[in-house]
Amino acid sequence: MSLLGMVNKFKHKGEIRESKDEIFIGEMIYLLSLTGWPCIGFTRKIMGVEVTATGADLQNVRFRTLNDPVLYSLHVRLDRKSGSGALSAALVGSKATLYITGEVKNHLADPDDLVNQWATDIKNILKFPLMGQVKVNHELNSIFAEKGAVIDIDQYVLAGEQGRNNLNALLMGTVNELREVLKKYKK
Repeated sequence: MSLLGMVNKFKHKGEIRESKDEIFIGEMIYLLSLTGWPCIGFTRKIMGVEVTATGADLQNVRFRTLNDPVLYSLHVRLDRKSGSGALSAALVGSKATLYITGEVKNHLADPDDLVNQWATDIKNILKFPLMGQVKVNHELNSIFAEKGAVIDIDQYVLAGEQGRNNLNALLMGTVNELREVLKKYKK
């Protein structure tokens, strides 16, 4: 194999790797649309933090959770910070960090609500969503609960019906967990 052939092979593998991220997000949009939750945009702000909307290593999607008794919207962030080059691709493979954030909307009218927000925020300072904990954050009219996990995209993408079932179980399991946490904040 020529040197040019080897370079093209690595380039092709990088493109496939990036395409899997996009396929993963596409499958997620499909599954959540079946639930009746349309994709309403590619977000720039997650839990009050300004982030890049999309890129080679980052995908942010927001869904409107129509007819859900608790959730107003759902934010999904797929983050693959593996660096560039063949070595990092070989070490990390198809691993990525998936953050799912549920949002409850309330219209504040009572000053006690602000005091309760501060108490909740203080209790959640040391929680880490990536370690399986659900972190709650307030922003005036919105309460967010976020959970993260390191996933292997290959378990969900290009794996046929089983991959789609795995993704649906991951999504709905996390959404149900976030809904339970946020239920007490819904007014």
